[in-house]
Amino acid sequence: MSAPYRIGDLAAEFGVTLRTLRFYEGRGLLAPERRGTRRLYSETDRRKLARILQLARFDFSLTEIARLLTLEPGSGEMLAALAIRLQDLDDDIAARVKAREDLRNLLAVTRRDNLEAAA
Repeated sequence: MSAPYRIGDLAAEFGVTLRTLRFYEGRGLLAPERRGTRRLYSETDRRKLARILQLARFDFSLTEIARLLTLEPGSGEMLAALAIRLQDLDDDIAARVKAREDLRNLLAVTRRDNLEAAA
């Protein structure tokens, strides 16, 4: 596939709906060329969409995504934002692992209590 891309091309390639692309356009994250009623996306738009979807996957808000899109990919600010999000994910994983251990312990105690009550 090569530029220009139609809206359906990008939707299919990235597994998103036409509505999603229009939504990002409405929020100013994408600005395809318009020819009549047709939207034509450049290779730059395609790369920007890939970045938007990556950032959205890690729960960055649309406001954060818009700001991050203005930064150079390897800039200090970009790296700091990604490092903070990574730490947030690490913290969430640690909390979920602890919750899983706690739930397993509760399940074991409950089973033991049921066996003792049945005896």
